[in-house]
Amino acid sequence: MTYPGETDGAKGRVLYRGAEADIVRGSWCGLPAVYKVRKELAYRLPELDTAIRRQRTIHEAELIHSAKEAGVSAPVLYYVDAPMTTLVMEFVEGERLKEFVSFETVKDDGRYFEEL
Repeated sequence: MTYPGETDGAKGRVLYRGAEADIVRGSWCGLPAVYKVRKELAYRLPELDTAIRRQRTIHEAELIHSAKEAGVSAPVLYYVDAPMTTLVMEFVEGERLKEFVSFETVKDDGRYFEEL
């Protein structure tokens, strides 16, 4: 079955490859988007791997939604494809938080984050 915006084989430029997911820049219904595609992990039993990836995908979507409801600036979720363990969200221009924040920043009693 196919449908508009199907996430099977997200197409675009790979921004990052992580241990558990790839981040791919593409588009969603004409909007700049990021696809977070959770990868199969061969060391896990296939049934367990599928269940874990689906659960983590759904949980991450719920956390992003809760953060937005609490007033946190977070990307807009365009689509959650639990069977394909993929999130499609708004592409946000700027530095990655990982590159922006250092250990020195965090150990300063968190005062830095109060400014954000």
